[in-house]
Amino acid sequence: MKVLLVLYFGLINFWCFSQKKAPRYYRLFELSQANPDTVFYLSLSKQRLDSIPPDIYRFTELKGLDLSKNKLIDIPLDFQIFSKLKVLNISHNKLQFLPISITKLLFLEELLAASNRINSLPDQLENLENLKKLDLYNNEISTFGVGFYKLSQLKEIDIRGTMYGTKLHKEILTKFPQSKIAIDPPCKCMD
Repeated sequence: MKVLLVLYFGLINFWCFSQKKAPRYYRLFELSQANPDTVFYLSLSKQRLDSIPPDIYRFTELKGLDLSKNKLIDIPLDFQIFSKLKVLNISHNKLQFLPISITKLLFLEELLAASNRINSLPDQLENLENLKKLDLYNNEISTFGVGFYKLSQLKEIDIRGTMYGTKLHKEILTKFPQSKIAIDPPCKCMD
């Protein structure tokens, strides 16, 4: 009888775990009605934003924020108010650098910054000790900075779309042996 009970509760736990739903992302038009303490995920994707809307700063409990496919050229310093963020998507914008304010988001686990114009990474990137996934696909990175190389906890890195010489290519692969790295082949023309 005990064995049957253990199996029964094991199956219930498995079923509950497998039924786990993706988080609900609120949209901008829903925020006027929303309680700031109950909004954890927000999508501002494809809103043609060229700056961060001031209305969102009251949602300090955010764990996921999607700002992709906009026209952002900067992210202000007060963005660090979102200290509980775990996932930040700033892909497909017009950012030329990775803002320092992002390096203050100490619980960040995923930083998606593909298809911008980022040409260097700040040394303060090393502050993101919980970062597991870094997507810098299709940027113009010429300098990674010391902070990038100190992110030994990274599990996934995507830096395709930028040409590197053989020396830098080898250095990246050597520094992150335990990570899944998406990287283009090196170009000897850059050595």
